[in-house]
Amino acid sequence: MLPEYYEFHNPVKIVSGKKALESIPGILFEHSVRNPMIVTGPHISKSKMMLKVNSALKAGKISADNIFSDIPQDSSFDTVKAASAFFERHACDSIVAIGGGSVIDTAKAANILISEKTDDLRKFAGLNSLKTPQKPLIVVPTTVGSGSEVTATAVVYDPEKKVKTVFSSPLMHPVAAVLDPRMTETLPQKLIASTAMDALTHAVESYTCVQKNPISDMYAYAAVNLIRRNLIPALKNEGEKEEVFALANASLFAGIAINNSAVGAVHALGHACGSVAHIPHGTAMGLLLPAVMEYNVRRVEEYYGELLLPFAGDDLFAQTPFNIRATRLINEVRKLQKTLNELCGFPLSLKDAGVQTSQLKEIAKLAVNDPTMMINPRDMSIEEAEKLLLKVF
Repeated sequence: MLPEYYEFHNPVKIVSGKKALESIPGILFEHSVRNPMIVTGPHISKSKMMLKVNSALKAGKISADNIFSDIPQDSSFDTVKAASAFFERHACDSIVAIGGGSVIDTAKAANILISEKTDDLRKFAGLNSLKTPQKPLIVVPTTVGSGSEVTATAVVYDPEKKVKTVFSSPLMHPVAAVLDPRMTETLPQKLIASTAMDALTHAVESYTCVQKNPISDMYAYAAVNLIRRNLIPALKNEGEKEEVFALANASLFAGIAINNSAVGAVHALGHACGSVAHIPHGTAMGLLLPAVMEYNVRRVEEYYGELLLPFAGDDLFAQTPFNIRATRLINEVRKLQKTLNELCGFPLSLKDAGVQTSQLKEIAKLAVNDPTMMINPRDMSIEEAEKLLLKVF
């Protein structure tokens, strides 16, 4: 059934495939800029991947000298301010972000400070607070999960308030997402697993949240199918280039989906777990997903049933009676968790991931006030959130 009203918007140019990096100079020229700040993590800045980026930029007569790489696993307001100051100090005119979610979110948030000519990031938190067009931002993802290369959202840790803060505005869209298989070919098994679970969570929440629409559904459905076909083979083949790159595309599809329909309680709880216990975002997503699906199932049973087909394949879908397909999907997600644990040590509980029992109440309180909780198909109280967390603990 079609919704009474929906909108869909994707202004991000997508370049995906062999030698995609070589397209970056041309994209910068399209926007009349040629002195980018390169935002990346400390590991990537010293890797062979960075050499490939440098080569692509210099071949196009673009400076590759202004590299800001002092970015932790979870970016913070302090990191964003430092990146903004670096941009101004080196008279940059654009940004190329190379990395995973933390790097990309740092670049987006720094762009806010740069473009709005301010050092007060906090006043732009929430939805649609930006007034000024942003500097051209090109994103080159190096993981297979965040999808941030095609979204208008960033999440940054506020150390003063001790919460992860969401920034969202159509002005925050990157001008281009560049997916090159050379940038994901050395991804470690654990990172493939955790970031792919992030992408899977994006797809499932997009397909079932209250803002879902038929176009975002198509992207979410395609993402689930790609993850099912490629995640386990990628891990068993120790990061086979073709399979990992398929997962990178799945992440992009899921990113387009959430950019137009949003996420839900898995992300609300995951943001809170990151703020309080500092566990990696993808790990939190993978741990919490089946428990939240179980919580939501009575409201979105039909949608979960539909997703059993791309997640489990034709045979299992056909063999499963209509009235238990949703439950079967949740069970299959739990099976995937166990397989990931066997293949690469993916944790099976919040405790294994480093969360303390004493932190659960604080996590629950933060989660129910997270803006993504409003999009969840079923309301959740603090007590219900804490009870759910205990199940995963």
